[in-house]
Amino acid sequence: MDSADLQAAATAVLRRYENDGYPFIVCLRSFSVLTLMGEDDAATGPYLLQDYLATRVHGGTGVLSVQRRDEIENDLRFSPRYAPAAGALRSCPGLAVEDAQWQERVSELVACAAIVVIECTWNGPGLSWELETCLSTKADRTIVVCPDAGAPNYSDICSEQVSKFTRLVSAAHVADERLFYHPLTHDLFLGTQTIAMASDEERRRVRFETSAAPPVTYHGTLRRLLELGDDCYEREEYDYAAIYWSRMPRVFLHRHRHQLLEEEEPDIYAAACLRLARFSATTDFDLARDYLRAAADLKPLLSAEAVRAIDDVSNALGAGA
Repeated sequence: MDSADLQAAATAVLRRYENDGYPFIVCLRSFSVLTLMGEDDAATGPYLLQDYLATRVHGGTGVLSVQRRDEIENDLRFSPRYAPAAGALRSCPGLAVEDAQWQERVSELVACAAIVVIECTWNGPGLSWELETCLSTKADRTIVVCPDAGAPNYSDICSEQVSKFTRLVSAAHVADERLFYHPLTHDLFLGTQTIAMASDEERRRVRFETSAAPPVTYHGTLRRLLELGDDCYEREEYDYAAIYWSRMPRVFLHRHRHQLLEEEEPDIYAAACLRLARFSATTDFDLARDYLRAAADLKPLLSAEAVRAIDDVSNALGAGA
């Protein structure tokens, strides 16, 4: 699609949301930085993340990106897999904005979007502002796609700001629809699809009554975060293991607050607290005791085995729990 078609398609996505309550996904990234994903062959890529989403999301959910107006006209012809016409421009609807308006426009889109996907493959002040905006207003519904762990810029990109997001996934998980079924994202896509396929009356009710929207569930996320952290720890990637484990308190409290906890989840969360306690003990004993105390506070909800594990760690660290 050319720039006029991209703009018209983005306007149509927003009109369907405003009039009929169809949810939409907004894709954000650094302006003027195009990152191709997938292998460089006809079967798997290369492609742009926003085009991948636009052609893979079904059931009435819209997808749009934000484009700088002076960027679209000079756009490179990428995404052959998801924009199959020869020489096609981007296939994802793109809302063109002026430099002076982009923060205001992005704020509005983030506030209304069912899901925000941030392509975090390049640092920059604009991207940092977008990350902070989502952290403060839409953290539970934001997916951050970062470079693969082996990428040269992985450490630079995965800053303290980025690591605050729970739904932080590797670019490797985008291919072959794994992004939609990833344990850190599946509940979001499923919930959004449920709204999109609801009756006209129900969609409009969700659109105009905030309390009518189904809550974010984080279903399956606690177990997966624990497993991802354990995998990193076994590879001696200790800092990354701690990042995964340290996201679990927020998920646990969210599920507890919404009465979504399953029977084994207090044990899973307590196990993460014990791992963090042992990990922190050599550098920050006060922090280690805080994690140990967090686990001990759960004892009424825990299995006998989990309680014994807390007592064992407490004795090993010489801290009462």
